Amino acid sequence: MLADITGSNTLHGRPVASLRIEGTIVSKKKKSHKISFVLDDGSGTITVTTGKFVSKTELAKLHIGRTFAVVGKYQSCFKIKASNVFEQSCSTSQPLHYARIASFWQPTKE
Repeated sequence: MLADITGSNTLHGRPVASLRIEGTIVSKKKKSHKISFVLDDGSGTITVTTGKFVSKTELAKLHIGRTFAVVGKYQSCFKIKASNVFEQSCSTSQPLHYARIASFWQPTKE
């Protein structure tokens, strides 16, 4: 889906206000009270910044390699401000796809 986003605020040439994207968390940063992370859905990556309405319970679950769905305001071709973030269980996701993506982002021992 991300590969089809073209230009600012359009998807397939139509105006976009919000998106729902599922993918694997590939990086995470915490700045003061906000968390941002990069989500990979298999067709590209998008940076997600958490908004004030995101559940603290769900924020605690955000870890690299986990599968999440994000609903939020479309900001640009590669940015979303999340209004809702929730973990996807294996029964509701595409297990083979997510296993493949997760294998790319496994932490390495140093």
